[in-house]
Amino acid sequence: MDRNKFEELYVNYEERIYPKETVKSVHACYVSDKGREQAINDASVKVRVTRKDAIADVIDFFNCLKRCYSGYDYFFTDEMCDRVQKAIIRQIKMWPGKISNRRLQFYIFRELESIINDCHFKLYACKQTRFLRKQYIAYVADIVLCKEKYGYQIVKGNSDFTQGQLLSEEEVKNYLMPTMYLGENSRLDKEYYLLGKYSVKKVKELSLAGKRIKTHRILSDRAGQSEESRVVPKNGYVKVNHHTYVMPWDEALLQEYYEEGCLCSKEDAVILNLAGNGGGCSGYPTHFFEGLNGNGENGFIGAHLPNPTNICDEVKKYELNYPNTSGISSYMGTVYVVMNKATGSSAEMGVSSAFAVNNVVCVGTGTSGCGTFGECEMFQLQKSKIIFVFGHKLFYHDGFEEGKGFLPDYWIDDENPVGVVEEWIKGKKSRNN
Repeated sequence: MDRNKFEELYVNYEERIYPKETVKSVHACYVSDKGREQAINDASVKVRVTRKDAIADVIDFFNCLKRCYSGYDYFFTDEMCDRVQKAIIRQIKMWPGKISNRRLQFYIFRELESIINDCHFKLYACKQTRFLRKQYIAYVADIVLCKEKYGYQIVKGNSDFTQGQLLSEEEVKNYLMPTMYLGENSRLDKEYYLLGKYSVKKVKELSLAGKRIKTHRILSDRAGQSEESRVVPKNGYVKVNHHTYVMPWDEALLQEYYEEGCLCSKEDAVILNLAGNGGGCSGYPTHFFEGLNGNGENGFIGAHLPNPTNICDEVKKYELNYPNTSGISSYMGTVYVVMNKATGSSAEMGVSSAFAVNNVVCVGTGTSGCGTFGECEMFQLQKSKIIFVFGHKLFYHDGFEEGKGFLPDYWIDDENPVGVVEEWIKGKKSRNN
């Protein structure tokens, strides 16, 4: 979504009135926190419903979508939505006899998968989860290039592309991915690159200089986190391990994150490890950066619909929330943010909060890309017991695309990207002394 589209759909949104039936569907299908365990249990078993009941469920599903889903106005018009709904109902009517919840789930998913790209949106039935998402993955070759005056020289090669071989800009321009290279005789004043692609479809090989070269999924996607403390002081820098933000909102813990940020502000460099952090409560990274940098804003503009329990009339409108980007940026060191494809949701808001720091370097690979549609709620269709989950809030950030996420300054093809950054920092220190 670009800025023009966001402003057209959400900033300039014209209030819309839906029939009372849409609100009734929302209240009938909404699952509170207390009811979630039972709802999951009910959805996990095979259920067969009549065609009449299946059609009623589909109508409820699309009523909830129209009234509560923050991505509805981006992906649909009412006319388009009605066409999709009718297409599903036609399939139901053609099925002989009763319909299982898994088959109904498939009918809904099949019609929506080409329309919706939302990494949070999921359907659950009969122990099967289907996500309506399109995620990009980085695939790279076992080759490292160094930029030279007349092209790109191979500094790490293989049997087909030997060390020292020079490749032209034309040959490699579509595959270049900047990287931190710490090989023998590497220099900090040189620019190094991996060869690869960031793609929704699996990339098994690249075409290079008339040859095929095999690729693999970038190794930093395997990176998780050790059981180390959240803050680990080192010589001249500090490692910060934010394993997860999936915690209840805890004022005492929020204060701990703030105080840890204050302690880190005294260091020359901070390695913030968000690899494997699937998100949760955005208050934790906000408080950490408030302590570190004096500015915890994450840069996302919000367009929010009411929580489903608060919908009481037929008028649909968005509330806009803008971040305060005029805050100070007091930290003068460098923050290295380590991230990968498992860095998602509120952890991506942690990445974006780092952009307010004067000197920030992102390393690893692209984040999950599930930061656009959030504050997810659970719904359950009354007859088939199918569960569906989506967000009633939308978050816009310049340069952020669902499924792509935030891209690194340096792509790291290593299972231990934090270790690579540590060696990089040590190398810079030794060469500066």
